[in-house]
Amino acid sequence: MKINVKSISILLNILFLCGGLYLIYFFKDKIIKKIESKKQFDVVLYGDSLIEDFEWQPKNREIKLTNIGYGGITTSELVWYIKDNVILKKPKICFLEGGINDLTNGIPIERTISNYSDMVDTLLHYNVKPVIMGTVLTRGYSKFITDLTPTNQFIDTLDLLLEKLANEKKGCEFLNINKSMSKNNNLISTYTDDGIHLNKEGYKAWSGIIEAYLLENDYK
Repeated sequence: MKINVKSISILLNILFLCGGLYLIYFFKDKIIKKIESKKQFDVVLYGDSLIEDFEWQPKNREIKLTNIGYGGITTSELVWYIKDNVILKKPKICFLEGGINDLTNGIPIERTISNYSDMVDTLLHYNVKPVIMGTVLTRGYSKFITDLTPTNQFIDTLDLLLEKLANEKKGCEFLNINKSMSKNNNLISTYTDDGIHLNKEGYKAWSGIIEAYLLENDYK
């Protein structure tokens, strides 16, 4: 019986190709994540689900911006992952958001402030400009929770403490997003559909605040 070497060679090549394609498909998410982690950006938005859903690019297309947010994440977790999610991207500036999930998880506000302080120190150490945004006020009620007044009281206190922290940290700034996005200490009604999360109009208003900051501070 003659062995067709050419046919065996072709068959082996096909098997190797199929195996390679299978591995690429099986590990595609990890491969994409690895590639994405090496990309560099000028501006990073870092926070929880509010940032995760923040689909926006500056009018100046030369500015490379990415939003890195995770639903349900606490500020402690933001501290843990800041090097992989922010520092490796070598941005010039990082906008920090978060804290509402600390409240829902029973984390003391003192710990939240301490976590923000740690994030700011890390960013400054790597020559990244930290801009603290805190978190967005709620509507005061939602289809999930009847009364969100305690939540807004927490956010008010958080904003005051974060602004104080920013003033104490040389090179750090506080960007008051609630000043423009709220009325009577509640999120403006047209900016939300459920009382908590932002809709298209809400993100449009928020992006305008960040856009104005970048323009005012000549970030290109």
